[in-house]
Amino acid sequence: REIGDVLGAMAHQLADDSIVTVFGSELVVVNVSHSDGILNNVDRIAPVDVGCSTNPWQAPAYLRAKKIRVDRLMVFTDEECYDSVSHDGRQSLAGQVAAYRKERGIPEKPEGYLEKLPDGLVIGEDDKPIFDSFVKGLHDMNADPKLAHYAVKWYNDFQEKAEAERTDADGSHKVE
Repeated sequence: REIGDVLGAMAHQLADDSIVTVFGSELVVVNVSHSDGILNNVDRIAPVDVGCSTNPWQAPAYLRAKKIRVDRLMVFTDEECYDSVSHDGRQSLAGQVAAYRKERGIPEKPEGYLEKLPDGLVIGEDDKPIFDSFVKGLHDMNADPKLAHYAVKWYNDFQEKAEAERTDADGSHKVE
């Protein structure tokens, strides 16, 4: 577990706002500090006793219960993760992450961000690669679909304005 403790302390030091937990049979939130160094924070994490199981599903379950929104969930383990409480998906890491996303309206797949766009907007074929890349990044960040809808509308308005300006400029350069 020592490597996980060090990686958790390092991740905390690199993040602006983080929650450090230790999980096993139970999950414990560890109070670590940005003003302390990594090794001091390791000293805070290491003695926490959480039992002998390795149930990572508890981390997203904690976030769901506390209604905490995050853009990343990093799990450091010794390569052994179990779902030892139930096998029905409710207490599995994949099941908890899927439930976390669903509760926040995050689509199952990145392309879900481009469904039900406002004002009847449609992504043109020329723009599809741009938005496919964009929504993959949003999905990786667990971003709210409203962000994708805003970006598509902004991009469409920007393109329409640029086209209108080109048309006006072309018209002002006509020779009669």
